[in-house]
Amino acid sequence: MLAKLNLHRNYLKIFNSIKMNTNRISVRYAKALFETAQEQKVAERINADMKMLFSLSEAEDFRMLLESPVVAASLKKRIFEQAIGKSVSKLTIDFFGVLTKNKREAFLFDIARNFLTLFREFYRITAVHLTVAQDVEPKFLKEIEAVISERYKTKVEMTHQTDASLIGGFIIRLDDEQFDGSVAHKLSQIEKDLLEN
Repeated sequence: MLAKLNLHRNYLKIFNSIKMNTNRISVRYAKALFETAQEQKVAERINADMKMLFSLSEAEDFRMLLESPVVAASLKKRIFEQAIGKSVSKLTIDFFGVLTKNKREAFLFDIARNFLTLFREFYRITAVHLTVAQDVEPKFLKEIEAVISERYKTKVEMTHQTDASLIGGFIIRLDDEQFDGSVAHKLSQIEKDLLEN
């Protein structure tokens, strides 16, 4: 039993070490890209590229290609340039070339996420995600954006989605804070209160 516990602890140490190294690597590359983008005065364009690349993190085939140790780096670079090259800036293509040369292409999505965070922090932008029960008018989104911008004295980068399971109302996520004003949440609270009494 004790041997199994020690083995489990060793696995956790190794896992945490790998996770720390992954984060350290992705932050270092993101910072280098951010600084280069600022020097070349293309930070906004690279930010748009990183948003697009980060959105591809959901594409399982693309993720598997980047993480595959079997596929040659030169082939990964060629596929990247053919599939995405026309949609992104030259700096982004060159940066991917550096990643493949250094065998770091598997970190692309983490690097993109960290770049987006650096960009928002530097330009004092608050990421806001709004989830609503049904589609809303663009005017409503602008109003929410204005209220948040005024209240928090910040620029706002807003995304939104619909989720019918909310029944009504909305959920707003500001960076790491979440405000749940959905009908489903309120019903859940009422149910919880009734079960406790």
